[in-house]
Amino acid sequence: MDGRITMENYIQRQINQSPKKIERILERTKTENRHRYIFNEITEIIDNYINGNISQRFLVLPGIRGTGKTTILHQTYEYLTKTKNINPNRVFLINTELLTSYANLNLNSIIHFFIEEYHDGHIVLEEPVFILVDETQYDKNWEKTAKLIYNENPDVFMIFTGSSALELEISADSARRRDKIPVNPLNFQEYLELKYGLKTPHNIQKSLIELILNGDEESIKKAQQLESKIYEKFQTLEKSIDKEWEHYLKYGGLPYEFDLEDYFAEARTIELITRVIKADIDPIHSTQYNSKLIAPHLLRIIASQRPGELSQNKIRETINQSTHTKSGTGTISQILETFEKTRLLFHIEAYGGGSKSIRKPWQYYFIQPCIKHALWSSGGIDIHNKQQLLGILSENLVASLLYRLNDRRKRFELYYPPGKGEADFILNTYNKLIPIEVGIGKKQLKQVKKTNQNYNCKYGILISNRTERITKEEDVICIPLKTFSFI
Repeated sequence: MDGRITMENYIQRQINQSPKKIERILERTKTENRHRYIFNEITEIIDNYINGNISQRFLVLPGIRGTGKTTILHQTYEYLTKTKNINPNRVFLINTELLTSYANLNLNSIIHFFIEEYHDGHIVLEEPVFILVDETQYDKNWEKTAKLIYNENPDVFMIFTGSSALELEISADSARRRDKIPVNPLNFQEYLELKYGLKTPHNIQKSLIELILNGDEESIKKAQQLESKIYEKFQTLEKSIDKEWEHYLKYGGLPYEFDLEDYFAEARTIELITRVIKADIDPIHSTQYNSKLIAPHLLRIIASQRPGELSQNKIRETINQSTHTKSGTGTISQILETFEKTRLLFHIEAYGGGSKSIRKPWQYYFIQPCIKHALWSSGGIDIHNKQQLLGILSENLVASLLYRLNDRRKRFELYYPPGKGEADFILNTYNKLIPIEVGIGKKQLKQVKKTNQNYNCKYGILISNRTERITKEEDVICIPLKTFSFI
C-alpha cells in the first residue's frame, strides 16, 4: 500500500472516529465528570495558549501505568472540542502503540503529514492545532519529532503521555522547552474527591509541606485550621473515614479501582505489574529473557520483606533458589534500575558519608502501597496481625508521598538513618535535618527523640494514629496518618 495513502487513511479515520469514540469511552468508564487535579492544570495552560501565551505548548506527562494518563488525554480532547469549540479537524489524537502496528507508521511522518497536507503547511497563518500523543514510549524518536515540531510551528500545541521513562529520554535542549507534569497515583485527598465528590481545601498540601519543613508555631496553627475543615467534611461522608482510609491504603491510589470489588482491584493491579514487565522493560533498554523470568520473583521478594532487610546478595541467592537460575548481582541491579525508571519502585539510601552508609543496603518502596498489598495477596502472603499490616503499608505510603514531593521541584533529600532504634526517614533540607517516624497503634516518641539527639535536630515528625489531630509534644510534631495522606 502506498505510504501516502496509508497516512491519509489513518489521519482521516482518527479525525472521523475520535469524537464519538472518546465520548463512549468516557461514558462507559464513568470518567466524564471525574477530573484529576492535573487536568485542571492542563486546561489552564491551554486557555493561556489560546489567549496568546505560546511559552507553554510542549507538555510531557510521564507516569506509571494505571494512573489515568489516557483518560486525561481523552478529557483534554473533549475539553478542546466541546468546551473551547476547537474544530475536531484541528485536534489530532494518536496512540503510538497502535500507530507503530498500523503499516509501520511513526510519529514523525504522521505528524508532519497531518500538518503539511491537512493544513497546507501554513499553520502559522491559521488557527492553532493540538496534537495529543498517548503511549509515546513506543516511538524511539518521539523527542526529536517533538523538538522539530516545536521549533517549526508556534501554532502547534503538543501533549505527550507515556511511561515514566519518558523524562529520562529528554535531552537538556528539549528540557528547556517542555513542561513536565508527572501523573502519580492519587493521594487521599484526590481519592476522596474523585470517588465520592468530597471537596476539601486544596491548599492543605502546601500547608502540610510548610509544617514539615518549617516546624514553627505559625505553620502548625495554619495546618491545624485546615485540618479542622477537612474533618468537618469527613462528617458529611456516609462512610467510616477510618475504614475508607484503610481501603485506600490497601487498594486505592490508582483510579481504576473505584468501580471494582477488592478482589478485582487486586487482579487489575497484578495485571498492571505484568504489563510493566512485558511492555515497559524492553523500550528502556535491552533485557534478556532470563531477566524477564527473574523480574516477577524479584518484585515478590521485595514486597514480602520490610525495607532494610534485603541486600542485593540476599535477593540474588533467594531468586537463584526459586527460579533455578544463576543470576548475578549485575542482573539484579539492572532489573531494579528498570523498575525504578518505570516508577514501579524507588529507593532510599542511608544518610551520611563514609563506609558506614556505603555498606548499608538501599531500601526499596513501591510507588503506591496497593502494589505491595496486591503482591502479598497474589503470592499467598498472609499477615494476620492487622496492626502490623497497616504499619508496613503506612510506611510505604509515607515514603511514596515524600518521594513524589520532589517531582516538580527539589525540596529536600530523602534518606533513612543508618543507626539502630532511630526514625524511619530523615529529610535533608540543605540547612537542617528532620527525622520522620511512621507507625500504627500507640506509637512512642523515642525513635524520633533519639534521632533528634543523634543529629542535633530542632524537631522531628511522628506520622501515626497516636493522635486524632496535629499536635506538638516537646520537640516532636505529631501528624495523623489520615491528615498526612493529603500531602
